[in-house]
Amino acid sequence: MASQICSNRGSPPRQPQQTDDEKYREALTNTKDNMTLVATLIATFTYSSGINPPGGLYQEGPLIGTPVAARRTAFKVFTLCNNLALFLALVIVLYLVSIIPTNHKVLHKQVVFAYCFKLAAILFMATAYGAAFVVTMKWVHIGGFEVYLLIVCGVTGLGAACHRIWLYREKRRDTLKQKDGNLGGEQGPHSC
Repeated sequence: MASQICSNRGSPPRQPQQTDDEKYREALTNTKDNMTLVATLIATFTYSSGINPPGGLYQEGPLIGTPVAARRTAFKVFTLCNNLALFLALVIVLYLVSIIPTNHKVLHKQVVFAYCFKLAAILFMATAYGAAFVVTMKWVHIGGFEVYLLIVCGVTGLGAACHRIWLYREKRRDTLKQKDGNLGGEQGPHSC
């Protein structure tokens, strides 16, 4: 008895091994928590830049409180993209916080949905930043073609990111089908 106590004294207590499903669920939960944090940061940034717009506000006169650059096209692009990024970030936060999934399949769908919205929010935020840069630089003028080009680039980037997610899911689905097919048809080396 004394020898057993002495032999166990230096080793840490044994913890049960996690199964692959438990590890996968933990990874999904960590991803969900990280996405919530990123979406909160996006919402904070876009809210503060919406309250303090680029170019500033009129401080006196009949236009007090109105953005100085309100009539510029770049400011309109900034306002639209900034508000869309704020809206998407708030949707992500509310969606991830309010829905508590019961199994890992629902959690996986929730994370993929939030990931697509997060990509869109980041693209809109980056576009808003570019437009704010144009607003604050007096020598840069942006016209209709540049706005069109910014929108096309943003939509193309969003489409490419969503297509990448779709391809990954298809590849993963095929891998799982192959595993299921091999488990059902083949017998292991220890079978009778």
